[in-house]
Amino acid sequence: MSLFLSTSIYSLANVTSLDSLKLVINSDTNKATKIATFNLLIAEIPWESPDSTLFYCSKFLDIPNIEQDKKSLANIEYYKGRANRSKGNYTKALEHFGESHDLYTVLEDEKNIAKAAYQIGIINLFIGKMEKSLEHLTKSYNLYEKVGDKNDIADLHNGLASYYSAIGQNKKAIDKYKKALDIYIEVHDSLGMANAHANLGFSYIDEGNYAKAEYHILKQGHIDTLLKTEWGLGFHNDYMGYLRQKEGKLDEALLWYQKSLNIRKKQHSHYNLCESNLSIGSLYTELKEYEKAIPYLQDIFEYKEVHQSLSQEERAHHNLSECYEKLNQYALALDHYKKYKETTDSIYQEDKIESITTMETAINKAELDKEIAILNSEKIVNANNLKQQKTIAMIGIASAITFLLFGLWIYSLYKQVQTKNLIIEKALREKDILLREIHHRVKNNLQIISSVLSLQSRQITDTHIQQAINEGRNRVRSMALIHQNLYQKENLTGVSVMNYLKKLVSELFHTYNISSDEIDLKLDIAPLELDVDIMIPLGLIINELVSNSLKHAFVGLKNGVINISLKEDNQVLILIVEDNGVGVSKEEMAESNSFGNRLIKAFSQKLKANYTIINENGTKVRMTIKNYLKAA
Repeated sequence: MSLFLSTSIYSLANVTSLDSLKLVINSDTNKATKIATFNLLIAEIPWESPDSTLFYCSKFLDIPNIEQDKKSLANIEYYKGRANRSKGNYTKALEHFGESHDLYTVLEDEKNIAKAAYQIGIINLFIGKMEKSLEHLTKSYNLYEKVGDKNDIADLHNGLASYYSAIGQNKKAIDKYKKALDIYIEVHDSLGMANAHANLGFSYIDEGNYAKAEYHILKQGHIDTLLKTEWGLGFHNDYMGYLRQKEGKLDEALLWYQKSLNIRKKQHSHYNLCESNLSIGSLYTELKEYEKAIPYLQDIFEYKEVHQSLSQEERAHHNLSECYEKLNQYALALDHYKKYKETTDSIYQEDKIESITTMETAINKAELDKEIAILNSEKIVNANNLKQQKTIAMIGIASAITFLLFGLWIYSLYKQVQTKNLIIEKALREKDILLREIHHRVKNNLQIISSVLSLQSRQITDTHIQQAINEGRNRVRSMALIHQNLYQKENLTGVSVMNYLKKLVSELFHTYNISSDEIDLKLDIAPLELDVDIMIPLGLIINELVSNSLKHAFVGLKNGVINISLKEDNQVLILIVEDNGVGVSKEEMAESNSFGNRLIKAFSQKLKANYTIINENGTKVRMTIKNYLKAA
């Protein structure tokens, strides 16, 4: 689902612009007049008429010796890029915008360099090249801060917001969309307002705030209906479909998606057409109508070379993998899953994270510097006012001057402390977001490993190997649950032991297909939050002990019971896992060379823990851990 990005290039044209341009091109006026008139009127050709733009750009190149006018050549390249972006041909659009950017750079035309860089950044965002996107958006941002007008700044907030939305930082995105909307309202830019409302609606959907989402999307639809902008109405219907799909109103969502598709079939943009196909394909996948979904999803690859959108290919491969898996076509499912992973890795490569973070920091620093400059200006104004007050007060009462100066000193200290606290608070929030993102990505990667192991196990007929792979999946899931627990909590360093063990044991019962009627589970867990470095090895040990009980302890028995206890006593952590099964002696367990037992021994050593095995009416493992750390 792409974001609807509106900039000044979406402005409606004067209906006489094409006629005027035609007259100038074909007239006998001098070269300078033709060039000046062309540069004025080419910008007025509607966004919805890319073929007209390309035609008059080519006619303009027929003017004798026009290649000597670098500014005109740069403008032609820019408008060729604009036309190809409108047609959804992002490969050609990037070439032309790149040429215009280079020519503007030679001319040292900072405003137009920023304009071309913005377009390059937006298109790279669309196609999933995140590092290049942020690089050019940052460049555009820095230049517009110096030479841009209010519309330029609003467009930059809009573009950066879309970048943040694409990488999952919705709160940052919403903040910047609101800034863009405020400016569009201030300058009476109706199309800009429609766009900002649409993007806010999209972001609120992902936040789960459907009431606010519907408010903004309906606002956008109202404006685009009044302006009769079919382009915007295509996005309006697509976003309403997305909202209804998230609300679970799938039949209604399909109607909205179909409206959007019908509009986009009449337009030039292959990219937007693919967005509608993706929306309908994902909806049919959710409806479990996999055979209907596949043609819509496959259609994305018809335009692969035209716009080279990694983000669209990623979503298409992901949905196709699910469809083919549900249709028992496992070879095709695995092929698309691999391509999905390859595409994801191309978008978010680990070696790019540092450079992307550096660019984001540069933007944040620029905004902070701007805020500081404003505060300094206010401080200067306040200082001048205070100086006048001081002069008047000195004529009056000397004691009043002393009191005023003392109060000002206290106020200045207060403002300094307040400003520093705000900066520290902002840095802590950003650190918190980054930590959550790290835990979220680690959890996702572990789940992917678990899914791959699951797919692999389905291809294996040897039950011993299949069992080994499933045990590996359980170990991976035990670690994934820890990271899931972390990014969903306020405390990012500690794991709630009770919540974690409930989920872990529940998944083990599900894995071994055991119901609570067969084996009764009793948990006696102290309300502890342990550090993640302690919880990971402890979780793996409990995973092995419970798995052993489920597999071996109750063979031929009924009414089984498993007790798990974890208590803190005199600064010692005591873990007890016991069952009433057939039992196993310490010697038998010590002699066993299974992978699970080796894991228990290894992690016991890591925790510097002592454990004993008691074989009375089943098996009881008691472990004491002195070297443990609770969450801060």
